[in-house]
Amino acid sequence: MSVVIGPRGTSLPSLTSRPRSRTLLLALLALLPLAVALGSAPVARASSGQRSIMMDDNLLLYSGNATRYSTLESMKSLGVSTVRVTLLWSVVAHGTKNP
Repeated sequence: MSVVIGPRGTSLPSLTSRPRSRTLLLALLALLPLAVALGSAPVARASSGQRSIMMDDNLLLYSGNATRYSTLESMKSLGVSTVRVTLLWSVVAHGTKNP
């Protein structure tokens, strides 16, 4: 691209740069429908029957009652609908044989 020096020493693009500008403008106009299509994509909706499941055996089973209560309250405030625990028979029924 050649440069023409304008008044007060400012540089002005020459007339030979116009085809590049026109090409760039046409490329942008060609991409405009794609940008509009991508911008108007439908919003994904979550399932109304989706469950929120959380598991933390250490806090729910192997800590004290205060910790258990606090953990359950925290889970509730987060919107947890199901709590999963792995309950070992040997932990629950001390001194008994496995069923």
